[in-house]
Amino acid sequence: MSLFRDVKRKAQQLPARLEALDKELKAIAKRLQKLEKMGLERGKAHWRKEREKVYLYLIYPMDKGARTRVYVGSDPKKVKQAQDAIARAYEFDELAERQTLLQQCFARGTAAIDEAARYLDKW
Repeated sequence: MSLFRDVKRKAQQLPARLEALDKELKAIAKRLQKLEKMGLERGKAHWRKEREKVYLYLIYPMDKGARTRVYVGSDPKKVKQAQDAIARAYEFDELAERQTLLQQCFARGTAAIDEAARYLDKW
């Protein structure tokens, strides 16, 4: 295969690849909005046993020398809500990282295409 045909083939593949990446970026943005709307919990779950019962507390990082603890309790419904909100926060962080990587991919791709165009324009 000639170099010309190889470059042409790769250039023809770009629109489909870009479209797939753009579609993924839009899906991620939509999911991030939905997760944020549903509520995120940044505290860490901590179970504490008192007498015969186990209670859930949410513990937050130290701020100005004090650590905030929020009592959730042992009510299954409240515990599930807190756990779901924590899980959403983890999913949010993972998706936000993926979104950043895809945006960087677009930026690097744009720079590479610009460089290729400049190089080919020299001839």
